[in-house]
Amino acid sequence: MGVKDIVIIGAGLTGLRAAQSLSEKARVTVLEKNDRPGGLVQTKEIDGFKHDHTGHFLHFKEKAKKNFVRKLVAPEKLLEIQRKSYIYTDRRYIPYPFQSHINYLPENIRRRCLVEFLKTRQEEDDSPYSSFYDWMMREYGRGIVEEFMLPYNRKMWTVHPRELTTEWMGRFVPKPAPEEIIGGIVSQGKSGEGYNAVFYYPEGGIGLLADKLAGEIDNIIYNAKVEKVNTEKKEVIAGGKKYSYDRLINTVSLKEFAGEILSPAGKEFSEAAEKLSHTFLLYFSIGWDGDTGKELPRRAHWVYFPGDEFSFYRVGFPSTLGAGLAPKGTSSAYAEVSFSPENAPSEKNILNIKNDLLDKLVEAGIIPGREAVIHALPEIIKTAYVIYDKNHNKSRSAIIDALARRDIYTGGRYGGWEYSSMEDALKWGEDLAELCLK
Repeated sequence: MGVKDIVIIGAGLTGLRAAQSLSEKARVTVLEKNDRPGGLVQTKEIDGFKHDHTGHFLHFKEKAKKNFVRKLVAPEKLLEIQRKSYIYTDRRYIPYPFQSHINYLPENIRRRCLVEFLKTRQEEDDSPYSSFYDWMMREYGRGIVEEFMLPYNRKMWTVHPRELTTEWMGRFVPKPAPEEIIGGIVSQGKSGEGYNAVFYYPEGGIGLLADKLAGEIDNIIYNAKVEKVNTEKKEVIAGGKKYSYDRLINTVSLKEFAGEILSPAGKEFSEAAEKLSHTFLLYFSIGWDGDTGKELPRRAHWVYFPGDEFSFYRVGFPSTLGAGLAPKGTSSAYAEVSFSPENAPSEKNILNIKNDLLDKLVEAGIIPGREAVIHALPEIIKTAYVIYDKNHNKSRSAIIDALARRDIYTGGRYGGWEYSSMEDALKWGEDLAELCLK
């Protein structure tokens, strides 16, 4: 008979792209718990400021994906931007990546980084890396690791890098050649390294991408939070209604889907789901009168903060991305604070964190003064970064394989339980559509 009915859970980029790919090949129903598409790929307007859910920038490996997005949002609406990013360390802003710009730091730090790095070049070790920390130490030496890579990554991931594997790294960690690192110690290095040296951004906010994609799909049901999926009856219950499927695509958190939504779930799902780890993100969307402080390099796009004196690990500046993202004569930022889920802050603590955060942004020369702040609104992402620990690969694969045997295909950043980009999310949608039709 073939596949007739496909239900897709989640109208983020993966779910939307899957629905678009399947639109002429099956009856497709997309269930979205919110009242608009995009998931985290949304833009909100507050007091005339446009805020995304923290930083959402497009990075393309494939020309075909770049052309797809350009056509979708209109070529003139997709801005191509040369990255201007920095690290705030030793009370100064130095260009990113750290490994190539150590010359900006005091002589004692430069000397230590050079000596420790040269030691790594003398030690031959071809054994597999035991962890991300092992990789850092063997590639860069104790100086570079302890000055930036260890404190920053521990802060962002909420666990010591010894607990992380190297599976997630791919293109996300800059890997300058030895001569570039040495050159960046003895002189001021170049800044065009890393996968995001050039990035793309829809004029007016990242939400435009999801809105345009959703506009090409007929059957999206909003305010339809999925409560249960009965794998035996092949039914989805959402908003009190039942939806039957031949194939099901899931794009919401794999941990939540396998551990709470599936019925009957069974131990093969619940035990594996319990072992999936992630971070909890608290961030603040901030708008203020005036420009950024003079200490911050002009038109910076984002800054990394490895120091323990700052609760936040990264601050980005939407108002530098293009006209219309902030009212004339104002500036905007987002500041990200990471927690483990078990240490998620209470409402009272969020207020304390906000007050400290604003004081520190003034101290770092980002906001001219507390009196300039128009708003500083807290937002929460309960499942932020997937943690690639020793349980990640085995648990994730066990769930995905078991679901596929039940005609359920799961993918995307959260449905596939991975660290990936928006381009990858679109590719996931295409791949899931293909799997359904097989």
